[in-house]
Amino acid sequence: MNDHRAVPSSPPPRILCVDDEPAVVESLSLHLDRTFEVLTALSGAEALEILASEPPVAVVISDMRMPGMSGAELLARIRETWPDTVRLLLTGFADVEATMRAVNEGQIFRFLMKPSPPRQLLAAVEAAVRQYQLVRAERELLEHTLRGAVRALIDVLALADPVAFGRAKRLELVVREVARELAIPDPWKVEVATMMSQIGAVTLPSTVVDKLYYGFELDPDEMPMVARMPRIAARVLSEIPRLEEIEAIILALETSPSPDQPLATQVIQAVSELDTLEASGIDPLPAIDRLRRRGHAPRILEILTRLHTPVPVIREIRASELRIGMVLADDLRSRTGLLLVPRGYEVDAPLLERLGYIPTGTLMEPILVRAREGDPGATVDPARPEEAA
Repeated sequence: MNDHRAVPSSPPPRILCVDDEPAVVESLSLHLDRTFEVLTALSGAEALEILASEPPVAVVISDMRMPGMSGAELLARIRETWPDTVRLLLTGFADVEATMRAVNEGQIFRFLMKPSPPRQLLAAVEAAVRQYQLVRAERELLEHTLRGAVRALIDVLALADPVAFGRAKRLELVVREVARELAIPDPWKVEVATMMSQIGAVTLPSTVVDKLYYGFELDPDEMPMVARMPRIAARVLSEIPRLEEIEAIILALETSPSPDQPLATQVIQAVSELDTLEASGIDPLPAIDRLRRRGHAPRILEILTRLHTPVPVIREIRASELRIGMVLADDLRSRTGLLLVPRGYEVDAPLLERLGYIPTGTLMEPILVRAREGDPGATVDPARPEEAA
């Protein structure tokens, strides 16, 4: 028996028409609203407000000559903030030189002469929408495929060698939160850069890996080994097309904290140094004060301070109580002392599956996990009895 139920259709692409003449935007809307969802604005400022408040807009059509903000200025600003949005420019014969500058500076997809015949207008917008869909599809494919592949690689390496790669998982968890609060565009690039920045650990002797993991001071001959890690990671990424931005983020880790670094680099560097200080036994807030004296960005340190205030409540649980999304507050070890899963690891399905194969009684219990205040079973970290005060 055939199923004749209707399949929900996707919403039509959203088009924004901008012109200071109401009659022009009304005419554009009339020709386009049968195929697209059309939004209109009578100025560049109004257009930017709409773009900031509406769901993604596929195409912006803007007049060249408008008071206050020209079409060229508007489309250049849109390119900076909403690079996926495809930009079309409407212009008159007298604007040819200005139009060419706008095409070069704002990377205009196409420009149309005024008045534009309806058929030509519709064809140009349809081509722009196809370009938008192509860019979005390629971006989503790159994001999900690459981030998933890198995360899977680090997951496997962290389980096989928790000391070497457990740090990558721990850093990525914190970096993700900081990047979200900073509203960094394409935060997946920061996550991938964070995880890949640790791939150079494969070249380090186990004694150096242990020092990094536990926050011990490095010997003078060990420091250059660690300093080479970003360049090793960047060399790996250089073999993969379209990852130049991530490669640049990692390479900038070789320099001291500075506003000249990419913001993503500043985040990774601050989180990494904080992790090292915490691993050496320094509490988070005093450690953040040290980062402040080292010149790290105040707004990043403010976020890290919020993330560590108040001190997370710790729960003691059995291995059978582990759930996806929990974060290990301490290393998970076997009863023989073997490190199995590093602290800071966010529990996921593959980890639970692997732990399920470990014989009962093999794991050191209870297991410490971070919990929200008020969660049932919450307890103070026994290693920090002062938190009970």
